[in-house]
Amino acid sequence: DSIPLEFMRQKGYRRTVVVLTQVAGYIKKPEKLMLVNLMYKKYPEFIHAMETRHDRYNATLKQIEELEKSGDIFVFRPSRKVNIKRLERNAATILEMYELGRHDAYEKLSALQAFLNTKS
Repeated sequence: DSIPLEFMRQKGYRRTVVVLTQVAGYIKKPEKLMLVNLMYKKYPEFIHAMETRHDRYNATLKQIEELEKSGDIFVFRPSRKVNIKRLERNAATILEMYELGRHDAYEKLSALQAFLNTKS
């Protein structure tokens, strides 16, 4: 699971806080897997899992959206898109994302406290 929400729910956790790295409305696209197909051709189940990873990720995002609307989970996500790479090296870009995360968390702090103090 890229976002282990269902795992946590199966463990019995009901007051779940989810931290996402993408803005609301993000949809993961299929990845190009030519190298994966070559390197792991002896493992077709793994290749299939990689080919369908975006489908599972997007289904989890849909579930998160529904659970957030119903008040069953609390979600932190960036308030705006920052063009940052998976393995970013530019310190200014990393700092921008960090500062945005701090700002967004501070803005939602009272809502988080209310969520955590609500009886489920």
